[in-house]
Amino acid sequence: MRRLKNLPGFVGKSKMPNLGEFRVATDQSSSRKISQFCVRLEAKQRLRFNYGLTE
Repeated sequence: MRRLKNLPGFVGKSKMPNLGEFRVATDQSSSRKISQFCVRLEAKQRLRFNYGLTE
């Protein structure tokens, strides 16, 4: 659940994260540039988890 983050619609306005920032810098691997594929995959996984959608 922590990896999938929250959807902006489920978070109050005061807690809404910056939509351009998808990962929090916590370790060395976060210093690498995140590919567009990875960004889209994580967004897709959030939708599938929160809404129970399948392709």
